[in-house]
Amino acid sequence: MIEERLRNHLIASPEIAKIASDRVYPIIARKDASLPMIIYTFTSKSPEDEMMGSSVLITNSLVNIAILAQEPEEAILLARLVQNRLSRSAFEDRNAADSRVILLSQFIEERQSFDGNIDLIVVEQDYRIKYRSDLE
Repeated sequence: MIEERLRNHLIASPEIAKIASDRVYPIIARKDASLPMIIYTFTSKSPEDEMMGSSVLITNSLVNIAILAQEPEEAILLARLVQNRLSRSAFEDRNAADSRVILLSQFIEERQSFDGNIDLIVVEQDYRIKYRSDLE
């Protein structure tokens, strides 16, 4: 599924793995998970009208990625690494399985917030990801 491909793509980055290890979760983190971590949610998925061929199914999705950390520098660094991983193309290698599935990853916007009650920095990023759902 596309959710697992996104997770695997993020943790395959040595820079991201060095900071967040494998703490990349869909929708909600494990209760015992430590910080920093990444939580991603596909907020919408819609089939695209334009088809590249009769057997090619394209899906447009909006994805929210939340980076949570206790230190601002760590949260911002991890956010930059995630943005770089999804924007530059690690999808450029046309022989890689993910590059045949994920056709476009486009950064939309970023928001930063701080929860003083629990000393938590949250950096949220929104992406548009277009993928081939027939290869999912």
